[in-house]
Amino acid sequence: MCAVEIENMGGISTEYWSADRRVFMTWCGDCGWFGEIVRFDLVTITEEEH
Repeated sequence: MCAVEIENMGGISTEYWSADRRVFMTWCGDCGWFGEIVRFDLVTITEEEH
């Protein structure tokens, strides 16, 4: 969340698989954020008209 380099600030990231998804369980040693980062091959989004 804070965009600091995890490697240099004492964080950790562990990769695991859920079916065909690659998931990175990540903790930031600087801001304390903990969550999953999921890798996607393709994303399709829509945007509301203004």
